[in-house]
Formats: sequence, C-alpha cells, structure tokens
Amino acid sequence: MSGLTPDDLTPSQQPAYAAREPRVLILGGPGTGKTAVALLTARRILEEEPLGSSKRVLFLTFSRSATAELARRAPLVLAGDKGQRIEISTFHAFAVGMLNGFRRFAGGPLEAAKILTPWQEKLHIAPVGSVTFDALVPAALDLLRSAPWLAAEYRSRYVAVICDEYQDTSSSSANLLEELARSAQLICLADADQVIFDWTDDTITRRIQDFQASGAREYDLGYDSRRDPSNVIPRAAAAIRRRAFGDDSIAEACRGGRLRVLQHRAVDEPFGVLVAEIRSVLAEGAGEIGVFLATNRSVNEFAERLRDEDIEHEIMGLSGAAGEAQIAAAACARVAVGDDEWETFLVALGVFVASCYRGEPPILAVGLARDRDSLDPGILASLDRERDAIVQMNGAPFETFLNRVGSLWSRLFFGRPRQLWELGVRDLRGQTLGIRRRPLDQPLARSLSRIAEARRGFSLVDDIPGSGAPVRLMNVYQVKGREMDDVLLVHLPEDRDEWDRVGMLRLSRVHYVSITRARRRATFVLPSDPRPFFAPYSRLCG
Repeated sequence: MSGLTPDDLTPSQQPAYAAREPRVLILGGPGTGKTAVALLTARRILEEEPLGSSKRVLFLTFSRSATAELARRAPLVLAGDKGQRIEISTFHAFAVGMLNGFRRFAGGPLEAAKILTPWQEKLHIAPVGSVTFDALVPAALDLLRSAPWLAAEYRSRYVAVICDEYQDTSSSSANLLEELARSAQLICLADADQVIFDWTDDTITRRIQDFQASGAREYDLGYDSRRDPSNVIPRAAAAIRRRAFGDDSIAEACRGGRLRVLQHRAVDEPFGVLVAEIRSVLAEGAGEIGVFLATNRSVNEFAERLRDEDIEHEIMGLSGAAGEAQIAAAACARVAVGDDEWETFLVALGVFVASCYRGEPPILAVGLARDRDSLDPGILASLDRERDAIVQMNGAPFETFLNRVGSLWSRLFFGRPRQLWELGVRDLRGQTLGIRRRPLDQPLARSLSRIAEARRGFSLVDDIPGSGAPVRLMNVYQVKGREMDDVLLVHLPEDRDEWDRVGMLRLSRVHYVSITRARRRATFVLPSDPRPFFAPYSRLCG
C-alpha cells in the first residue's frame, strides 16, 4: 500500500475514490482495499482545499490494531504537508484527547482523565476521579453536545471524517461521528460479513442499515482481494462462513494447498503440533505467521512454549497488560526510594495479573490485590525476599533497577504472564533511555511514574508498537486490521463451543475474518475429536 497511487486503483475503486456526496458508504470484502481507497481519498480531499486552508481529515476506528497498521502501511500517503493533516486515531484515543484538552473549560475537572481499567473494576479498585474505558466516548460525546463553542471548534477543523470498521462501531461512537461531521463529508467503510462485536452493543446489527437509510451513497468494491489476488482464500473463507462445506471453492483451496487441516491425536500435546508447523512454515520462507487462539489464556500458555523452543514471537493485541506492567514497575521504584508502600506495588501487580486474562481474575490476582491470606506461603515468602532486595536499590544505577524489575516475574512466579511483563518493562526501558545512567532516587521514581501512567493510557487506547517478530500470537477477536503470509487458526480441546444460532453465526464471521488475514495459506489445527462447531472443519481437505 505504501506505493499505491490513484492511478493504481481498480475500476471498482475509482468511483469511491472520487466520491463527493456528503455521506458515503464504501462496502467491500476483506482485503479489497477499502482503507487504501479512503486514505487516498483523504489526500485528494485536502489537495482540493483552497490554498492556505488548514482543514484536516479525521480517520477514526475502534480497532487499535487497524490504526497502527494504517500508519505503518501508508507512509507515502501520509508524507508531506497534506499527509500531516490526516489524523488517524481510535475513538477512545480521540475521546481522551478531547476530555483532557477541553473538559476543564466546560466546568469539568482540571486533572487529566484517569482511565479505570476493566481489570481494576473486576478487582473492585477505583482510583478517585477515574473514568471507565467504556465511558470515555460517551463522556466526549456529552462534552461536545453540552459545549456549543467546542462543537463549533471541532466542526470547523475537519473537511472530512472517515470511519473504518463501521459495521462494528458502537452507538456512542456512531453518534460522535455524526456530531463531528455535521459540516464535513462523512465516509464510512464497512462489511456486514465482518461483524464480530455485536454482543457488545445491540445496535451494531443495524449500523449499516441505519447509515444506508440516512441517504448515504453506496460504493461497493466487491470481493476482489489485493491480499490474495487469486481470491482462492477469500472465496473459501466465504463458504466456510456460510458453513457451505461442500462448496467447490473450498475444494479448490485444498487442492492448491492454500487451505489445510492438521489434526493431532488426543495423546499428543497440541502445542507440539503447532511448534512443528511453525518451524516448517518458517523454513519455507514465510515472513509473518499469525497464530490465532480462542482465549488469552491459551495465547499466554503458547507464548511460554515458544519461549522454551527459542522461537522469536510476540503477543499482539494485549497491550493493556503491558501498560499495567509499567504501572507496577513504577510502583516498585517508588517503594525503593521510600515514596510508597509495598502494598501499593502488590495491588498494581495484582491488576497486571488480572489484565492478562479474560473473564474473572485468577486467584493470584485477587490475592495480590486484596486478599494476601489466600496466597500460598511460598509466594508470600518470595514476595518478602523481593521487597527486601528492592528497598536496597535506593541510589543504585537506574539500569540496574530496570534489570532487576525486568526479571521479577520469572523469579516470583511461573508461566503465563511472563512475556507480557517483560514486554511492558522493555517498552518502559525504551522510554527512559535518557536517564538510564542516573541513580534511582525520588525525582527519578516520580518521573518514571508519570511516564508509566502516560504509557498505560496510550496502551489502553492504541497499540504499543510490536517488535516485528515473525510469529504473532493473538486471540481470534484481535485479528482486525492485520495480515500475514500464513495463518494458523487453532482449536484446542478445552475451547468453549458455540452451538446456539447467534453464537454460531458470530463465530463463523470471526473465522471468516481470521482466514482472510492470510496472503498465502490458512491452516486449521484441530484435535482428533473436535467440538460440534469445528467438526466439519476436520473433513474440509479429506
């Protein structure tokens, strides 16, 4: 996409690129270039602005990964003066910027908005003045509606507002778009077949229809994929989404080796099959491999296995956990210099553990955050030893402290969150290179806390940049906005099944999105006795 110009657009993309109606709906399947067309359109709109105009184009999406991927893949579109006037943001990052910039002028608090994370909520920890993550966009919308001067300021700023992944946009985000685009062109990119978050907001199922009913002009890019120009994988994925397992497109994909099924016997360890497949795919020359699992727990467990196998990898879409690791690391520094109690660090560590898992917080998280008596005596003894070592680090070189805190998880505990902890500390290290040779003292510890707070806030609303490792792990609900050479879609024996009608339709769409991330090949990794939803998959290429 970096070299894409308007001359490269296909006949189906050209009309959408040239659209000038006040409300535009661009429809298209996965990989059909909706976002590429929209970015080129944004640049075209700015080039048509009068000389001296300072108008901007705002590009919003709910997906952190999609935002990061857009910025990474479109350097030529975003280059130069015009490119600098294209703002790319998630809804939540945009809301935080609005609240912090203007709510104090509308009778709101003077302090920056503190985000109450879902993990703090689950552990019943609520910092004073905090705003829940889900309340950020509604709060920005309320501010905009209650302050006409602010609404006028934002409306005068943008000549166009573009929304990606519109089909999964919440009602508050859709209403924010309407408020921002009252005097601007509103362009929405969507695909009804990629709705996967309808369980979060019951209005999502009619999002596209409501926009169509508002008089939006439609431009349909069809299903020709730039990700897989042969369209073999997209056609097979569409048949799987419809659960039309006898469709010729699936047989074609299997014959050409573009779609494969690997099964492991019940006595085998599933991760062993995955490791062998990853080594084989890497040996074939794949530059990027996506491993999609059903839960964050499975992602963390497999990350530990890859670490043991010395296979370079990174966890994607779990940046919130990395942000919480930084908060805990900063609390540890404050303990060292006498600015805070060990209790504060343990609570922060408990929040980090909770952030590594979906659902209810694990026993370790609850024990660290609020119920020490429930912890194993061996863990308590290890924590006491760690505290004694930390308080000896007052005045030590900051780099020495970072080394100590970076290896803290592996000293205290076993398994799953280790990589996420180290990811957070690694990012914090990168943010503090200028002070690494200073001794750890109170001013430095307080600066570290401010940096960690800022990075935690960033990680909640945007992706922390990845390391570029060839193997990327994530759960299947975090694949939006990504693409890889090879995709491994994994079903483990313990995964929950979806056999009610609504759940089955949603999971079918999730798998459709997952499969179509692949440029080269998609592989299902299944147990020998898959659950009912997955059972037909085992016969796809038989």
